Amino acid sequence: MNKKNLVDELAKGTGLTKVEVSAVVEGFMSIVSKALQDKESVELRGFGTFVPVHRAPRRARDPISGDIRPIPAKWTVIFRPAPRMKNAVNKR
Repeated sequence: MNKKNLVDELAKGTGLTKVEVSAVVEGFMSIVSKALQDKESVELRGFGTFVPVHRAPRRARDPISGDIRPIPAKWTVIFRPAPRMKNAVNKR
């Protein structure tokens, strides 16, 4: 499912227009992105938690040449699904 499909499904389920739903989805994504940029976790009870994580610098081997290359430190985001979400996925 992509953003367009999500907007379509939400519009069907809520009775709102696609333009209104699209604005809400864009706003939601903007708020979550801003919180993660500020190194804050975003918890959606019953769904899961988005957590910013700092990855330390490391060295890795290039599989083609075999050379050791440095990988710089970086921030990334992980998603931890809530137990209710895990159970829902496993029932299908």
